[in-house]
Amino acid sequence: MMKRNLVKRTALVLACVLVTMSAFCGCIGGEKETGIKDAIASAAEEAQEEAEAVEEAKEEEKAAAEEKREQEEAQARADAEAEEEGSDTPDEEADPGLAQKRQELVESLGEGFEEGQVLQDFEFQDEDGNSVHVSDFLGKAVYINFFTTWCVYCGYEMEDLMSVAHSYEDDAVMILIDIQETPKEVAAYKQEHGIDLPVYYLDDWQAGDLVLEGVPISIVTDRYGVIRAENLGMAEGSWMDTAMQGAVASE
Repeated sequence: MMKRNLVKRTALVLACVLVTMSAFCGCIGGEKETGIKDAIASAAEEAQEEAEAVEEAKEEEKAAAEEKREQEEAQARADAEAEEEGSDTPDEEADPGLAQKRQELVESLGEGFEEGQVLQDFEFQDEDGNSVHVSDFLGKAVYINFFTTWCVYCGYEMEDLMSVAHSYEDDAVMILIDIQETPKEVAAYKQEHGIDLPVYYLDDWQAGDLVLEGVPISIVTDRYGVIRAENLGMAEGSWMDTAMQGAVASE
């Protein structure tokens, strides 16, 4: 803008100088004077157009830089979210000693879905359809929550579940398992309830030998898979915190 104004002022000053000199010298006739004025006006118009083109180029460059910055910020957010979600995915390099310890506990405590037993190693799927097992998370305390998007009480739990998940994220894993729905159906629900963790899926209302007769259901295990607490129905935030604290502290 400054450059354009400078060009316009220069052209106007030049026109005034030439006209004044011509009038003073008495050497400009009517037609000749008109021709000079037309030339000056044409030069001023060209200069203005050039200045506007420069200004337009600057605006386009600024817009391109802004778009690039927004893309970089969006990518950074996506990378951060992927890294955060990845923190709750199974550890492919889990200590084999954990599996051995779990098996020993199965032999002594039994395997099933009762408190004090080792949780049965049932299968479910991640958001990409890959098979996942409970035993994939050995080494950390685990909070499993079964839910559906149409369950009102499940929605009431989500804020507390997210709070507990992040409070214990260094020592425990929150596993949210949706029943008989798809990632596409759950996407809007995740956004509505501020769910920033991976969601897993069951094809029907059965987890291993456990028939799920209602939701929500919460099962909390220690690092070896022993069930330390469970709750059928809506759980209070205080219950979640106490259950997780006990599972983390359990040896």
